[in-house]
Amino acid sequence: MKGENQDKRKFSGNRVIGRCQITLENLDPFSFHDDTRYGYMMLNIRGGCLYLNEGVTKKVLEKIFPDGKNTVFKEIRLFSDLNEEMVIKNIKAAFLRVRRGKKRAGIVLRFIDISGEHLDELSSLINHLPLIEGDEEAALPSENAIKPT
Repeated sequence: MKGENQDKRKFSGNRVIGRCQITLENLDPFSFHDDTRYGYMMLNIRGGCLYLNEGVTKKVLEKIFPDGKNTVFKEIRLFSDLNEEMVIKNIKAAFLRVRRGKKRAGIVLRFIDISGEHLDELSSLINHLPLIEGDEEAALPSENAIKPT
């Protein structure tokens, strides 16, 4: 297979979409509240794209990726249409780029240094969340429908 152009999506598995609540590690020693963000996330076992309710700005990127490269999500809570809740804890992610669509922008990230437990959790998401076929942006609910969980 060396030299062949392989479809990385086949290796990565199917993409799913879910409402999400992202909790970041609190880096402020004087704050008693965790930094929590809401939106939608499309992901597979390699990474995904995070569409936040607040949009994507330079300030938002600096908060999520303080060093400009990596972050640890203290917790990712994903919610299905049936109100099932899947939780992935302490997963490290690398910032790749901002994906600009016609109406929305998302943060593209790749999971790094993941454990076997993380792989199992990510692999099981296809049993609980709807699969995405085709265009990511078309799979997102309208902006008016996106509300905090």
